Amino acid sequence: MKPLELLTEPLLAQGGDAVARAPDGRVVFVSGAAPSERVRAKIVQENKTFLRAEVRAVLEAGPARVEPRCPHFGDCGGCTSQHVSAPAQLESKQAAFLAALSKIARIDPAPVKLEAPWASEPYGYRARARFAVTAGRLGYRARGDRRAIAITACPVLNPALEAAAIAYDPAPGQKEVELLETGGRVLTEDEAPVLIQDGAFGPLYVSAAVFHQQNPAGNQALLETIAAWINERPEFGGNVLELFAGSGNITRVLAARAARLVAVEGEGAAVSLLSRLKLEKVEVRVADAASATLAEERYDAALVDPPRTGLAQPLIEALAARGGSSLLYVSCDPATFARDLGRFSALGYALERARLFDFYPQTPHAEVLGLLRRG
Repeated sequence: MKPLELLTEPLLAQGGDAVARAPDGRVVFVSGAAPSERVRAKIVQENKTFLRAEVRAVLEAGPARVEPRCPHFGDCGGCTSQHVSAPAQLESKQAAFLAALSKIARIDPAPVKLEAPWASEPYGYRARARFAVTAGRLGYRARGDRRAIAITACPVLNPALEAAAIAYDPAPGQKEVELLETGGRVLTEDEAPVLIQDGAFGPLYVSAAVFHQQNPAGNQALLETIAAWINERPEFGGNVLELFAGSGNITRVLAARAARLVAVEGEGAAVSLLSRLKLEKVEVRVADAASATLAEERYDAALVDPPRTGLAQPLIEALAARGGSSLLYVSCDPATFARDLGRFSALGYALERARLFDFYPQTPHAEVLGLLRRG
């Protein structure tokens, strides 16, 4: 198919591509285009209902188009939205979240109390990253394939982590490395955990070998929102369940409110860090949270923070049976959240309030927090 001249719509799709219409009416997802602009694009994938295309020329730039800050933009597969302004990215992510609630969860978002989305600084926000090793230097996977490209800059990293990544000297045979910046110090996976004082939420052990939120400011905003929401719900002052507790990031917030908290985590290194906190009223259970049966115990409220794949149907049913009348759901994928919300809705839960957190500017990803209530 020959290149098409396309006019893109005012919002990006959930995956970060611009959206246009082909002459035959099919939707076209246009990589490298910004909202509301005219481009010439090459079709790279054809389907009966949609096309995928790549920009070959910008004929009339849209108002949201900006100059990418990173010299590796276009080659690196990490940040695909640097050509779009941060406000336009956030607007598109919020719109995509609302669309997911309507189209995937099949709920009316109008009655939901939607708090204003939290917006990160567009650059310098990231304190944790995984790198590929190539030619004795650190880099990322290339866009569209598995090649590793060395980096000379990465402006989404905070300055200390960016400098450490550029100067890092990999060991012979090393293929990947995870780095975590905390308090100006950059940790590698083989270094001992560090105890940090995390604002008003108390101490936390962090390690480059264990998952930790990559956006510290966003993590604080998430914790503050959770604290505010649970303080308004008496159920969270009772017998509470937390699934996918990790190293205790959110556990600390729940423990400050609950009379008793059962924190379930299956990853050994994370359990070790969580147990070292010795939180009062917290029972740490080592189990695969994704397949937890919840036994016969009943809870007043629950919080889940699953991986991107979300929750399996048997676990959703177990939570509906024993998880209490209020459920907080932390998700790193709005579409997965909407899918699971639809399943909870069929079991009598309704989404009472929600908030989107733009933890990951320059990418199509976002974090979502939702409060589900039954009855």
